[in-house]
Amino acid sequence: MAEPEYIGLDGLELLNTSPGELHSGNFPILEDMSPVNLRLLNAACHKITVSKGVQIPHEGAMPYHLFFLKKGKLAIAKHLDSKLRVLAHLLPGSVYGEFGVLRGRPRNASVITIEASEVLRVEMSAVRQILDVDTTFRDAINSLFRQRLLSTFFLRHPVFRVMPAEARNALANELPVQFHERGSQVFKQRDAPAGVHLILSGEVDISLHHEPDSDVLLETRNEGDMLGEACLGGKEMAYSATAVSDLDLLLLDKDTIRAIQAKHTSFLTGLGPFINKRNEQTQSRLKQISA
Repeated sequence: MAEPEYIGLDGLELLNTSPGELHSGNFPILEDMSPVNLRLLNAACHKITVSKGVQIPHEGAMPYHLFFLKKGKLAIAKHLDSKLRVLAHLLPGSVYGEFGVLRGRPRNASVITIEASEVLRVEMSAVRQILDVDTTFRDAINSLFRQRLLSTFFLRHPVFRVMPAEARNALANELPVQFHERGSQVFKQRDAPAGVHLILSGEVDISLHHEPDSDVLLETRNEGDMLGEACLGGKEMAYSATAVSDLDLLLLDKDTIRAIQAKHTSFLTGLGPFINKRNEQTQSRLKQISA
């Protein structure tokens, strides 16, 4: 059965007038949410008791809910280098599942109960309905999403994972994330370079304008790769980049690189070879097209 786009408000006034399980006393992220929206969340909420060692949800699962941890302790874990690595621990009052809610793609990490826990599972349709009208809640969910997305990316990326954990965590809370909707153009061939973009999530088509009215797809790049490494004479982008899906990027421009170096002085030592290696691969592909 298809998921409903909206949960109707008819009859919500007949619900118990108590705040329900979901309120700001249990979950600070709900502070300033209107009574009507809180009642909508609670109407779409189902409390479950979960034993120790259960994945709820598991990495790769399709998103249907946003989760609120009422009691217990959880671990966010992801398969990195063929091992399940713990990225963070969640305590009561935490929220998770934001990646699936905001991007509608399979979960990018597992959440595992470290001890028996109580979890409140809220239907995604209700969450999205509230995100459409409650800017404070939307901003809080987006902030949580950006921080966790960057934390995960830094831990698995060869240039960032050598940093001390404190530096990575600080950067995850400070650096901005660029969002591009599916089908939008990140930059065009011959645009002036703004810096190097690191792909945090999503896919990007890389294309070359080869002949009059003709574009050639060089490749499709995804999470962990980069954009903008190849320039013509250092002044023009060598290719165009278009978002195949909703896309999250970290732009390494001069200001961002300075901010990162302030946390880890040897950052450029690892970044330079990483960019150069990708540029060599791209130049090889460009020569094949031009031949």
